[in-house]
Amino acid sequence: MYKNLTKNARQIMEFYNLKVHPGYVRRNLCRASYNELFTSSPVRLSYAKIEGEDTDPDPSPPPLFILHGLFGAKKNWRSIGKALNAKTGRQVISIDARNHGSSEHSDEMNYFVQALDAKNLLEELDIEKTVLIGHSMGGKVAMTLALSFPDLVEKVIIVDSSPTPSISDEDIQKYLKVKLQMNLSQIRDKKEAENLMKSEIESSIMSQFFLANLIPLPEGGFRWRINLEAIENNLQDLMAFPSHFPHQQFNGEVLFIGGGNSKYIQEKDFHIIYSLFPKAEITYIPDCGHWVHAQKPRELMQLILDFLHKK
Repeated sequence: MYKNLTKNARQIMEFYNLKVHPGYVRRNLCRASYNELFTSSPVRLSYAKIEGEDTDPDPSPPPLFILHGLFGAKKNWRSIGKALNAKTGRQVISIDARNHGSSEHSDEMNYFVQALDAKNLLEELDIEKTVLIGHSMGGKVAMTLALSFPDLVEKVIIVDSSPTPSISDEDIQKYLKVKLQMNLSQIRDKKEAENLMKSEIESSIMSQFFLANLIPLPEGGFRWRINLEAIENNLQDLMAFPSHFPHQQFNGEVLFIGGGNSKYIQEKDFHIIYSLFPKAEITYIPDCGHWVHAQKPRELMQLILDFLHKK
């Protein structure tokens, strides 16, 4: 069902008879602590950058910083990134998360260390403030970054993700099982790999999405671009969401965009969203699942542009 919630957050919460709980407590299996922001070491992230227009003498608007979802990569957002650059004139930076794409691998993987990775890259690129766009896992990284280092963030756009434990744990475990059980040395081509996936992954779109992480080797066979073992070992933290941050709230503007047929942003979790992000807006794109950027790119683009242009 399509909902477009753009009223004041407190008015919406009063409508649903909800209370604000900045330090909310709920069943959450997250093992990570925000102390990791200060005790962990960031990894080097691979990124793609599209330069913005030269707007001198006016100051350039903050760049767009795109964070992909679990099993994704920066290239999944290439078309939207180029379009956003063309429409806004802003610099656009898309990253590969740790253990994904061409970024460094690490045994450690949770939302605090991923936020630290992003902060480190922003500082490396001399970016003082940015607009975060995050899908799924990337949305949780964006929320963690905003609640940990709010001075770096102007606005946040969250695509089909919420500050709550994810509801697709079984699906993720199923995908991991299929990938980990494949004998990559015996696979001759991606079509053969796709056939092996069909028993567990019904959607051909999803099969192609996962197969994009399969890289041929010069000597024959394939390897996974992503660090499956690290993801499996840290899946509990990746499916959860932290409950304590350096800052109780992020007071900047935040837009949550959900797929109308998805269950990643549920009405029962609105009070948690508003307690952490009091200026949040929540909207849904109808006839769309979790992979919003692949299924409804034009609609997603328009919502992002409207949000960026809002005074």
